[in-house]
Amino acid sequence: MMKTVWLFVIGILVGLAAYLSLSYYHAQAHNQVKAILQADQSGSVPDSQMLGLQQFVHRHMGSSVAFKLDGAMTRDQAAAQAAQSSSSIYQQAQASCASIKNAVSQAQCNEQYLSAHLQPAASATPVPAVQSSNYTYSFLSPVWTPDLTGILAVISIVILLYAAFGLILDRE
Repeated sequence: MMKTVWLFVIGILVGLAAYLSLSYYHAQAHNQVKAILQADQSGSVPDSQMLGLQQFVHRHMGSSVAFKLDGAMTRDQAAAQAAQSSSSIYQQAQASCASIKNAVSQAQCNEQYLSAHLQPAASATPVPAVQSSNYTYSFLSPVWTPDLTGILAVISIVILLYAAFGLILDRE
């Protein structure tokens, strides 16, 4: 009977160690997310940071994270608005020169309007519409991994089951 009680105590202590390890991995994942969000606010997130977080979450149970890169989304929205405003300048040029019936004169009028109002673009490639889902990341950890937390959880379960069966068998 005394041996069974000690097994329960040991099983609970090992389970507590597994829980503390799980909490540590969870905090580590959130610290990496904070570093990524700070890098996002300052300019851009290195792919190595994103890959490192993804690999960390994949290797450690209880470290699932979800976050959104608001800085990158804001920068891309600004670029899309700038591209959109330059396309509206073409519409304004056509509207201002619409009264001219001669096609050649109208083309020259459009060209003069654009040269006076259009600012040079940084890139010639079109900017696609910004979607929030492109900046939202969700990394899910496995239910069980063979890391410290997983091994301690298995050991705790085995010890507690052994103690429970010992308690049942002692009563018979």
